[in-house]
Amino acid sequence: TLAGLIAISIPLSVHLFVRIKSFVVVFGIIVQFIALILTFSRTGLIVTLTGIVLLTFFFLHQRSKLNLVIRAGFLISVPSVLLINYIPGVDRLTSLSFTAREITWAALYESFTQNPVTGTGFGVSNEAVLFVTENTATSAHSDYFAVLAELGVVGFVLFLFLLIFSTLIGLKNYINSDPSEKLYLAVAMAIFVSLSVRGLTETVMIRPGFIQLFWAYALGYMLSSNPTKIIRGNTLLDENATLFKKLN
Repeated sequence: TLAGLIAISIPLSVHLFVRIKSFVVVFGIIVQFIALILTFSRTGLIVTLTGIVLLTFFFLHQRSKLNLVIRAGFLISVPSVLLINYIPGVDRLTSLSFTAREITWAALYESFTQNPVTGTGFGVSNEAVLFVTENTATSAHSDYFAVLAELGVVGFVLFLFLLIFSTLIGLKNYINSDPSEKLYLAVAMAIFVSLSVRGLTETVMIRPGFIQLFWAYALGYMLSSNPTKIIRGNTLLDENATLFKKLN
């Protein structure tokens, strides 16, 4: 979805700003945030704010233009979200309703109680659970409920271990990395954690798609014992930044 793409593109835009330091990139980030609000996606908004908060945390101790931009974005975005509540017609953003997701999650949880150890089998929760009930949902709308129903308690614990372990390793690599490498790890962790949070109400980590690709790439980058090998040379991000700078 557009909201999911924006949650990924904003941290990448921060990286692009560091590379070329152009006002055009700042304007692009503002446009992306406006587009995000217009999607009326609560999950997308929360996920994007999660990424911004993480980037703010990572660069809180640094005195640089990047830190000022990230702090300014944080200070602007949070009040903006609070003010949305007073704009007519956007009740969907501030509502606590999960738009019938509770029914889907209840069906998946009931399936888990029937097969608590092994589950129904990976990738078959739609066919084995949702399609055989009166539920009209075509998706689990949650990576966590889907894993719980499909892989049982053992698979669910391993899945949580993967998320927690990867985050801790990424944080360790960030602390031990050189200053020139911290930005790459910060962006990767912001994307990884944000999409992991998005997985609470959407299936983005365990189902094929472009969002899963970004999540898997961020995961692999965080777990790399020597992430500098991935970013040295003419990487895709560097090539895009160089091309963008030439065009401007």
